[in-house]
This record gives sequence, structure tokens and C-alpha cells, in this order.
Amino acid sequence: MGSAFVHLSLQLAMPSLRLILMILASISERRASSSQASPPTAVAVSATSSGTMVDTPCLANCLFYTDQLRITCPIQSKVPLPGTQLLQPNQNLLWSHPALALEHQKNMTSLHLRGCGHTNFQAAAFQGLESLLYLYMNNLSLGNLRDGIFDGMEHLSFLDLDNNRIANISPGTFLPLKNLAGLHLRDNLLTNLHDNMFQGLSQLRWLYLNRNRISQISENAFRAPSKLRRLYLQGNSLTSVPSNAINILKLSILNLGSNHIHNISNVDFKKLRFLRELKLGGTELVNVSPNSFASLKRLRTLDLSNNNLSTLPSLSLLPALQRLHLEGNPWLCDCRLTWLHTWVQEEDSEPVTCQSPPSLNGHRLGRTKVVLFSAGLGHGDVPMCFDC
Repeated sequence: MGSAFVHLSLQLAMPSLRLILMILASISERRASSSQASPPTAVAVSATSSGTMVDTPCLANCLFYTDQLRITCPIQSKVPLPGTQLLQPNQNLLWSHPALALEHQKNMTSLHLRGCGHTNFQAAAFQGLESLLYLYMNNLSLGNLRDGIFDGMEHLSFLDLDNNRIANISPGTFLPLKNLAGLHLRDNLLTNLHDNMFQGLSQLRWLYLNRNRISQISENAFRAPSKLRRLYLQGNSLTSVPSNAINILKLSILNLGSNHIHNISNVDFKKLRFLRELKLGGTELVNVSPNSFASLKRLRTLDLSNNNLSTLPSLSLLPALQRLHLEGNPWLCDCRLTWLHTWVQEEDSEPVTCQSPPSLNGHRLGRTKVVLFSAGLGHGDVPMCFDC
């Protein structure tokens, strides 16, 4: 079934949930051979009101499985195994007092609350969910996070807060999440990453901040999550590389694409010696200083695509480089790109197309027979590189 959604529509007038269990058991038996090695996942159930079918991903209309697995609406490919216990929560209680509605779900490990509209979660809303590891709270229009909302969730390892119109996060909000490894804050309204915003996240490995409005990052913004390895900041409003903030980290992946960074200096990435992947595509880059990437000896992938670069210093000091994305730039194919002419023929690279000089406009750099380019400095077609 791939990533398809399965919905069992039931009417409120149904005498019991026994029929649902029988249906699920029947489906499971037919898939027993393929599901024995895979953990069961929850199936979405759409309740009805006054005879009208309502199909919604909201938690109040989902089935709860208290088998130490998950509560969710959409499924990926499997159905619950026979013997799974089913609970139907009180919808009014869930939205007014979530802590009470969930207080008996101590064995739950995954909770999906996505796409249910505006929800008012009070402090300690998830207290008592002692086994919870994965919490999905995306598309809830939360606005800002209340102090203490994550109290008692010290075992949580993944938190999804995407698309919630979050504009500010108070210091200490994440303090209880001492074992959190992954945090998603994509598609929110953050403008500034201040000191102590991520206080308490000492085990954080992945941080997704894509598509916010971030223009400023404090020097100590990432001091608390010192174990951060993957940082995604694409689609924000940065005008320079936040070098002071990121150079204290041992990042393996850094994505700064689709910002407004015009220049790269030779100190911006100086201390990121463990970096394997750097993405700077679509950042309006005009200039890359010599030796800007010289310290990145482990770098395998460099994305400089869709910028305003006309030339690029040699990357010969990057011994591990395997993938280089340079397409979408107005390249001036003069002798300063001789190194690149050789590189694109020997390595795995996207096509590099010359824009100038006019005689090479539209030509792919790796396919031209000319190695030294005149850039219009000589007479006729004689290449001249005296100034290079």
C-alpha cells in the first residue's frame, strides 16, 4: 500500500468495537507473512455525527493502541496485529484538559497530534506519558509554546513542531527534554535565535529550522546543543554565515541554502573540520574568498548552485570532495576556471555552462576543447592569461 492512508468509517450507533477488532484481525491474517517482522501501526478511524461522514486526521477521531507502539491516524503499510487493545478518547476532555485525557496512556511510545487546528495545551499537558519517544505536534497553530508544556518528558527522543506559527521560544522551554535527539521547527515565524533558546537539549543531533524568518543568530544560540551534527537553516533571511554560532559545533551537515548571503570569507567555516555536506544553493552568492573551504578536509558534497558566481577559487584542497553542484551560475569561463575544466571531466558534477565570454555562451565547460580562455583580452581567438 506504500504511503497510502487507510480509513475505517464507523457510525456512533455501532454497538461496540468488537466488529472493528474482527475486521482488523481478518486483514492482519491475510498479511501475516509480511507483518511478522514489522511493528504494527495505528489505523485511522473516522467517526460520524448525525449520519454525516467526517474524515479528519485529528487525534479525537483516531483509534488508540496501548501496545507500547503508537497512536496515529495515517498509516504507512501495516495494520494492527490481533490482540491490540483499542481505546476511544473523550474529545471534549482531550482539547480542554489533554493531561487528563492522556493520563492512562503510560505505555504509549508515539503520539500524533498533527493537523487538528488550534489547540490550547497547558503546562505539563503530557505528564504521565512515561514511555513516549516520538511526539508529532505539527500543523496545530500553537502560536507560542507555554512554559512547562514539556514537563515530565525526559525520555522523548523526537519532537515535530512544524508549521505552528511559532514566533518566539522562551529560555527553558525545552529544558525537560534532556534526551531529545531530533527537533523540527520548520515553517514557523522565528526571526531570532537567542541565547538559551535550546537550553537543556544536550543530546540534540538534528535541528530543522527551514523556512522561518531568521535573520539573527546569537553567538551562544547553539552552545547548549553542543552535540548537534545536522543543522538545516535554508529558506531564512540570513545575510551572512553565522560563523560565531556554528564554529563551536562538530557539524556533519549544514544547509544554508535560499538565504541572502552574498559573500563567503575564509573564516566562515574555518573550524567545521567534520563537515561532510555543505549546501549554499540559492543564497545570492557573488563572491567566494580564496581558501574559504580549505579546512573542510572531510567535505564530500558542496552545493553552490543557483547563485550569482562568475568565478570560483580552486577547490584542490578538498581531497574528499565527490559532489559539486555549480549549475545555475553566470560563469565567466576564463583561465581562472582552468582547474574546474579539469575537475568536471574527472569527477561527478552537474553541468557547468559558460555565460561569458560571448564566444562560449551556452557551452558546457567540460565539453569545450579550449583549456585556457581569453575572456576577450587577446586579439582574435588567442587565449591570454597573463593576469591570472
